[in-house]
Amino acid sequence: MSEKLKIGISVGDVNGIGLEVIIKTLADTKILDYCTPIVYGQTKIASFHRRTIEGNELNFTVINHPKEAQSRKANMINCWEEDVKIDLGTCHC
Repeated sequence: MSEKLKIGISVGDVNGIGLEVIIKTLADTKILDYCTPIVYGQTKIASFHRRTIEGNELNFTVINHPKEAQSRKANMINCWEEDVKIDLGTCHC
């Protein structure tokens, strides 16, 4: 069997709906039959969003490079280290 297509996904605005959509989509493991997702963001922010979604147990596998992406896992590359203020529904542009 050939390697599944690796799909890069940006979290977008950390205060927006992007991470909620990503987490809910990847929580349905059927998506992992078709691709290997690599989310570009920050695990701390993803954890915050995950806690706001009741009953969601999705965990990200942290990788440093797309070559390290694990099949049948939701992979994440941390793009920044500094803390970010999360204020859902607002833009700090």
